[in-house]
Amino acid sequence: MQDYDKLLNNLNKIFAPQTPIFQPILYDWQKTNTEKSVHIPNSVKINLSLWREDKNLLVDKNFAYFLQNLLIENSINNLIFFIPNQAALDRIFVKDEYDLCEELSSPNNISGGNQGSIAYYLELDKKNKPNIVDGFFNDEKNNWHERPRIEFRLASSSPNYNIYLHTFFVMIIALEAVLKYQQNNQTTAISNSYNIPRIFADDALDSLESRYEKGNFFEEKLNFFKENLNEE
Repeated sequence: MQDYDKLLNNLNKIFAPQTPIFQPILYDWQKTNTEKSVHIPNSVKINLSLWREDKNLLVDKNFAYFLQNLLIENSINNLIFFIPNQAALDRIFVKDEYDLCEELSSPNNISGGNQGSIAYYLELDKKNKPNIVDGFFNDEKNNWHERPRIEFRLASSSPNYNIYLHTFFVMIIALEAVLKYQQNNQTTAISNSYNIPRIFADDALDSLESRYEKGNFFEEKLNFFKENLNEE
């Protein structure tokens, strides 16, 4: 998070003499017949792994699927934690709006697997390549064990994007997963995908704000932690 703050505070120096813009601009190579701007599909990705006694807990596929499922289920109504406004929301759909499926591979729904918006990488990464550092772990029998992680790809850059809020959301769900997980229960990965609303704020329609208001995120989590954590 501190690195992200440092990046934001030094953007102009890093890209000088160009001026970086988070707001929508036209791609030079993307010709359009209208005056509608093409949004730059910049996104922020959070990679999550949990470690105990020098062992990556996400090597346990059962636990990793449990954590991935919780992240997916909680994201459906709480996209507002990492998509801050309509412009950021529009960027997620730039692939569909301008037929850029060959150029862009970013997901535009809430999904799991190893290629979805909340992707679990175990033996294979999102490109279906071995999840290893080339030439570093190749001699190990379980050479992927150090690298399994969940890459949370549901975000879109914006001057209003708040990495602290985004990270807070992910850590709350990670803590909930640790407390809820039952080792003897068999967990399978969610295979369904869930649509993201196209509207940021509208009380009468399916929107990010209306989903959040109906979801009671904080009330639900506070009640759970009160029951499962001591006073500290």
